[in-house]
Amino acid sequence: MGFDPRLRSQDLRSTGKDDVKRGPKRVLDHLTVGDEVRALRGLHRDNHHTLEARGEHNGLTDFLSDIRERLIRVVFNV
Repeated sequence: MGFDPRLRSQDLRSTGKDDVKRGPKRVLDHLTVGDEVRALRGLHRDNHHTLEARGEHNGLTDFLSDIRERLIRVVFNV
């Protein structure tokens, strides 16, 4: 692959046959060894600061901010 996908997730893509190795779902499956529990554990709120730092260039930071500001506020009325 030539780069660490955890640190440069913005370089992952799933378009075209040439990008099969860089497909986000394929990389996630490889990193978690197909263990769905392990994959979900990475999304735990204790890891959000890491996800925000690493997701600055792929939209993940904005997504997590929207969840915090909109969804949690509406669902839990906080």
